[in-house]
Amino acid sequence: MRMVGGMPDPDVDDANTDFYYWLTVLLISAILMAIFACVYKKKVVDEVGEIPKVLNISSNELNLFECIKKPQTILHVIFCMPVVLGKNYNAAGVMPFWPGCIF
Repeated sequence: MRMVGGMPDPDVDDANTDFYYWLTVLLISAILMAIFACVYKKKVVDEVGEIPKVLNISSNELNLFECIKKPQTILHVIFCMPVVLGKNYNAAGVMPFWPGCIF
């Protein structure tokens, strides 16, 4: 820490304090995301299952802006993207839910 006139300089941040602050924020965020992913898998992913290989969707039944009708979908995508990706990969048969969340 840099000293100015025998007192710590308030304009200079201590690098260790910043590191531990952001490490704590990252760990808390990761723990909350893992808890949410466990609940989401049990309530959504296990219920949805895998999409059939052949879908019969007529004309414009679904479109790009379909998610505007469901604000909870937008919030899931904004704040919980890894969980949504894991669900979509699982439903499409690309990979299981947990590897989809992590990778």
